[in-house]
Amino acid sequence: MNALAIAPSAGRLPDPSVNVGVGVEAFLAAHGLTRTAYGRRIHVVYLGPIPLPFPNPRYLDFHDLHHYALNVPPNFWGEVQVSTLELRSGCPTWLIWFLCFSVVVMGAVLRPRRVLGYWRQYRGCRNFYRGHDYGELLSLDTKTLLARMGLRDGDTEGAPPSSVSTSDSIAT
Repeated sequence: MNALAIAPSAGRLPDPSVNVGVGVEAFLAAHGLTRTAYGRRIHVVYLGPIPLPFPNPRYLDFHDLHHYALNVPPNFWGEVQVSTLELRSGCPTWLIWFLCFSVVVMGAVLRPRRVLGYWRQYRGCRNFYRGHDYGELLSLDTKTLLARMGLRDGDTEGAPPSSVSTSDSIAT
């Protein structure tokens, strides 16, 4: 099993010297997100323009932390990438498993080689869904956070082709 996974080829991992709490806040702000959704009873997932309401799985803070750690936006391909990591490293509930599986399948139908690259890339990685205190994770520096996940920056061997972007477009 890989001790370390490979950084996303379409972007770099976050600056390792940045405090995770500061980095997550900047990430959320850059994408027009706030933490208010974390406490809502219903979480709405969008399939294009179609809103799909689900019970809040109560792990959105950790999911957003995974987005920050991978440095991928909360768009279709960013969700595919984070969902692949989360499936590969274990989902805490059946609802999260279902959501991740559904997104990964949609991505695999559209770009199977890309999703297979993500699957290979995250072999041996860990997520923060179980056994972690969110506040403690926010107090870490990003380098420590990435190491705990089994992620490293700089190596693109085995990653999806660099010609593939993480833009919003499903057709990419």
